[in-house]
Amino acid sequence: MDITHFFTYVQQNLGSESQFIQISSTLIQINQVNFLIDTGLQGRTDIIYVLNKIRLSALDIHYVLNTHIHPDHYGGNRYFQNAEIYLSEEDYLFQRDFLHAIAQADLGQTEDAIKRFYPQFNPKQCLYFSRIAREMANLWENDGIGNAEQIHYIEEDWPFDFIEAMATPGHSFQHYCFKILAAKNPFLVTGDALSTKSAFQLNQLDFPYCYDAKAYLESQQQIGKFQGIIIPGHDYPFDTKTRQYIDNYTTEERSGVEFGDSET
Repeated sequence: MDITHFFTYVQQNLGSESQFIQISSTLIQINQVNFLIDTGLQGRTDIIYVLNKIRLSALDIHYVLNTHIHPDHYGGNRYFQNAEIYLSEEDYLFQRDFLHAIAQADLGQTEDAIKRFYPQFNPKQCLYFSRIAREMANLWENDGIGNAEQIHYIEEDWPFDFIEAMATPGHSFQHYCFKILAAKNPFLVTGDALSTKSAFQLNQLDFPYCYDAKAYLESQQQIGKFQGIIIPGHDYPFDTKTRQYIDNYTTEERSGVEFGDSET
């Protein structure tokens, strides 16, 4: 089994400042079958470029697994026309209905629409989230997750005995982590249930906007019990025992491939 982690990047404007956000994707290769966990930002082809750098095309991906339905994690799904795509139906339906409501709301009603779907948000959170919600609504397309014949819902169909789909809600309505059981060392791909190493076992919110803060913290506690290699949603893989980033790769399990670079 080969496991390859790599980043794609997006520039995010924060007021008068901007920063580059790194987005994790994970490639699992086993018995000449290619699995890709999370596919980068919608509207960007970076994911294709990175795969090309490691001598794969989009048509070489057999399965796509999405941790959750936010546009920086499912955005490249449509490029993988040969893949079977596995995602949460609950998360998809929530995100679809929420972003339809945002798109249909007048600008002055955006915060009211947010409050209907995110009842835990206070007025300040609704105000700050309104810009992000509008940006997400502008990106949303019902078939952006893939063609209907490609889609499988994790809640109904999970055929992989060497990958465990762990329900870790809170960051989004329904979020899944993927525990890779067949690797020499256990791997856990966390998406945004754990976005960075710094949040590991701290039991604190590392995202300002979560669907359910209590569920998010409970999911973090679940992740905190894992022992092995964690691949966060926006950070480098790290070893839970040493709390160090992984910087030694083997031919069996590789990680840390950055956008524009590769290790093969």
